[in-house]
Amino acid sequence: MRASGGGTAGRDMGIGLVAIFSRDFGMESAAKTVAFALRHRDDLVGFDVAGTEIGYTPGIYAEVLAPVREAGLPLTVHYGESGGPEYPKEAIEALGPARLGHGLSVARDPAVIELVIRRGVTLEMCPTSNVLTWGVARPEDHPAGRLLAAGVKVTINTDDPGLMGIDLTHELEVARDALGFTIDDLRAVTSNAIEASFVADELKANLRARHFGWVEGSIA
Repeated sequence: MRASGGGTAGRDMGIGLVAIFSRDFGMESAAKTVAFALRHRDDLVGFDVAGTEIGYTPGIYAEVLAPVREAGLPLTVHYGESGGPEYPKEAIEALGPARLGHGLSVARDPAVIELVIRRGVTLEMCPTSNVLTWGVARPEDHPAGRLLAAGVKVTINTDDPGLMGIDLTHELEVARDALGFTIDDLRAVTSNAIEASFVADELKANLRARHFGWVEGSIA
C-alpha cells in the first residue's frame, strides 16, 4: 500500500506514513533515516524529528535535513515540550517546519507566539501527555486554549494513545472540560488538524466532506 493512496483496504480512513528519527540516536542515525526517507519518498507524506530536546538545539540538524526539504517532504519537529521558547524559535527559523510537536513553551514568549502565527506553523498539542511528562502541572494549566485564542493554529492530539491509555475523544473531552473549549474551539482545532495533515489535499477534502460535517456546523 502506498501511504498517500487514500487508506487501507476495507477501512474508511486515510493514512499517511511519516519517517522519524530520534535525536538520542545521534547524527549518523539521522543521516540514515533521511536517506531511507529519500529512497521511499513516494511512500511517505512527511518527516519528523523527536527524542530528547534539551541539549539538542535545532540548528545542528539544518544540514542533515536539507535533502528532506529539497525533496518536498513536509517537516514536523518535536520542540517546545521540555525546552524553553528558544527551542521552538530556533526550530522554526533554522528548519522551517510546517508543524511543531507539542510546542508548549511557545506560550511563554509573545515574540515566539507572533513568529508561529506569522509563519503559519501548526502546534500538535497533547494535554494528557503534557501532564504525564510534567510539561504542565494540571490539564487546566495547558496553554492550548490561550494560544488558540491568540490566533495560533492549535490542534489537539493523543501523542501515544497506547502508552497514555487514552484516545482522541478523551483528549477532546479534556479540552472541553479542563481547558474550557467551546464547540467552536473544538471545530477550530479539528479543522486545523485536517488542514495541517500531510496527506493529499484531495484525500483531506474527501474525508472532511464524509466525516466532519460537524466542523462546518452542519451537524448539531
